[in-house]
Amino acid sequence: MLMMPLSHHQVATPHNVQSVKFVSLQNHEPSVEQKVQKYFSESSSIVLPDSKQDSYFYTVNSTMCFILGTELDYMKRLSSLRSNVIRCECKKGWHGPDCGLPEVMWRAFMASKRKILPRRRLRPRRVIFGFPVTGVETLLAEITLHELLEVVDLYVVCESNYTRFGKPKKLYFKNRLLKHFLKDIEQKILYLSADIYNTHSNNSFEPHLEYLEKLVWSKSISAIENLHGEDLIIVMDSYEIPNAKAILFFKLYDGWPEPVGFRLRWSAYGFFWQHPMKTVVVPGGATVKVMKHLYHNTTNRTAIGSHRRDDNSASPGFKIVIGDLNHYGGWYCSWCLEPAAIVQTLEQTPQSANPVFWSAGDSKVIDSRYIEDLVGTGIWLDGKTTLVRCYRHRDPYFAPEYVMNNTWMYDSLIINFYSDIDYN
Repeated sequence: MLMMPLSHHQVATPHNVQSVKFVSLQNHEPSVEQKVQKYFSESSSIVLPDSKQDSYFYTVNSTMCFILGTELDYMKRLSSLRSNVIRCECKKGWHGPDCGLPEVMWRAFMASKRKILPRRRLRPRRVIFGFPVTGVETLLAEITLHELLEVVDLYVVCESNYTRFGKPKKLYFKNRLLKHFLKDIEQKILYLSADIYNTHSNNSFEPHLEYLEKLVWSKSISAIENLHGEDLIIVMDSYEIPNAKAILFFKLYDGWPEPVGFRLRWSAYGFFWQHPMKTVVVPGGATVKVMKHLYHNTTNRTAIGSHRRDDNSASPGFKIVIGDLNHYGGWYCSWCLEPAAIVQTLEQTPQSANPVFWSAGDSKVIDSRYIEDLVGTGIWLDGKTTLVRCYRHRDPYFAPEYVMNNTWMYDSLIINFYSDIDYN
């Protein structure tokens, strides 16, 4: 989670807000229905706020420097001694004349072999980040919401009461919203509920998921009254967490090619294991004007690029891919659930799409104990692939920053409780 120099979060505002009357109750907790809904719904009219560029930059002797990437204390001391300070002193992992280019973006520019000359915008672009929820992965969704809180202007969450394979499910994310577990974020959330199961698609890969992704786009452009062509829209899965520094760069600068893809670190069961494939490349997003004109008003991943690629391939649909094998564009936390939830999800997944390897006449019993053994020993769900152990005190990309700053909340994703030797 980036700690920005803003004094408070700016949130989108609805039109025609009606007054609310509160009823005094004694010795009773208000019911869910009596609590005030603070998130946006499909019928909301949303006006996104504008922020100021100077909130992110500091001027030393007429030299404008990016606050997060600059050794400001050193520059202030230097400027007090002499008046000809003409360049910004960058912190480790930051580059560029104003120190606004994070390491992951700097490497992406070099790898693209394009002549890319980023330019500071006069006004930060707004960022709309959407994802579908088709399972029980609310914990990862909440991590994403907190990790990107300072750089995203509006979240669009589309939850279905069906799994991606058509099994009925509860609206787990909505229940969290109604109980105000996300009270510091809910004013930035547009919540959409999809109560039908869609199987019609030109894409044979997960048509229901594709349908939900399209809803994120179509409902966003209809609900946001002041959407600009320069605004950035990113649609990912709920278990894909992009690098917040990269998103902030897109927010503050022009001159980068689009659409963009993200190379995510492939974590397994939690952040303590990494799949030997190391990374996956996923579609990220593009500005609204590109989505409208180049991709004909769709966020369909097959239009922008392949749904998911292995660690050595890049989709020709991406103009640039953020992240490499050592500096990741984010995290793909695969099957990062409690063992019981993994079993539940496997039961709802067709065998053809199931990661569990089934041989002829196989009589293995997939229960919580079996999953616990796999997690503890570092074996993937196929029962044969050995995972790579990760150490949080050695690896700067072990987990998202918000997780590392709140380890007590996410210990099950950081510590392998099913391993006898997990003391990292």
